[in-house]
Amino acid sequence: MSVIFESGLNAAPVNWVELTDADITSATFQNTGYAPFFLQATAGAKPTSLLGSIEYPGAAKETNVDVAALFPGVASADRLWAYSAKETTVMISHEPSTNKTVTLTPSEDFTHARIAHSINWLSGGTATASSTASAFFADAPLNSLTYERWEPNALAATWEYDHGSTAECDYCCIAAHTMGTNGNSLQVQYWDGSAWADLSSVEAIPDDSPIMVIFEAQTRQRWRVSITGGTAPEIGVIKFGKALQMQRAIYGGHAPIDLARQTVLRSNFSETGEFLGRSKQRGYLATSFAWSNLTAGWIRTNWPDMQRAVESEPFFIAWRPATYGAVGYCQTDEVPIPSNSGQSDFMSVRLSVRGRGYD
Repeated sequence: MSVIFESGLNAAPVNWVELTDADITSATFQNTGYAPFFLQATAGAKPTSLLGSIEYPGAAKETNVDVAALFPGVASADRLWAYSAKETTVMISHEPSTNKTVTLTPSEDFTHARIAHSINWLSGGTATASSTASAFFADAPLNSLTYERWEPNALAATWEYDHGSTAECDYCCIAAHTMGTNGNSLQVQYWDGSAWADLSSVEAIPDDSPIMVIFEAQTRQRWRVSITGGTAPEIGVIKFGKALQMQRAIYGGHAPIDLARQTVLRSNFSETGEFLGRSKQRGYLATSFAWSNLTAGWIRTNWPDMQRAVESEPFFIAWRPATYGAVGYCQTDEVPIPSNSGQSDFMSVRLSVRGRGYD
């Protein structure tokens, strides 16, 4: 399953701050604030994602730690970088002669789930494809159901959504596709008034799982996906919109949807117990998402639209985009109802889902 950022596959645009003043082999540091921060080491260049980073909660510290032991595979002379979604401070000392406190300022938090649903994605526009194969439909991806598809006649191919007026978007979501099987690469673009401008780099698609492309919000009228390489794929759903960003992250106890396979099997046995074969009747994914300590104000502003949207149509969810690439295209049979958590002004909510299988 894939999350794609503007800067590439699983490369979240985060505000990395360098902690070091020189190449180092060891350091002493402490999170002197309350919010957690992520630590990354490089041979000099700023990190491009959170992948491989270490999370340090408030008050956590390391004393004279060997950087190579924390980050195997990075050159022995390293630079340390830190990122936090909320303001916190880090005290660090290292040779030669550095002893300082660094303040990490908030940036957009890609450790929080993002949800694309029928009220926050664009609708009512028109679809135009560069070509469409017989028995397929150029406007099929406008539908949130998955049994009708668009397939181009040839590659390279494009599929364009014209909203008819400008609207703000920060995602493109795709489901029910065969771009992994067909060996395709994907790029997302918008029309800037004179030419197509890139919202993502050209990315090879590794499998047929749902895709969420996350980019800096743009207010435009026309959006498109461009497909190159391989053979012509089928695509069932393409959506552009402005995602719901959850107020809190999900921590322990969550089963990632890409690992939550639910397969209905029928096995055949002989009278003496010999194995005679097995048929796979149905395959899907199922998990749940739970959030706590959500403020009542946030819930009342954001959750009613979410409830109404999931009552009628499927939705996309990426539970921790910066760290894991798992994206689900899901439905729920139970409207998620928030409840007071017993603490002042805080609420909790749980969302149980059934996701579309893809292999």
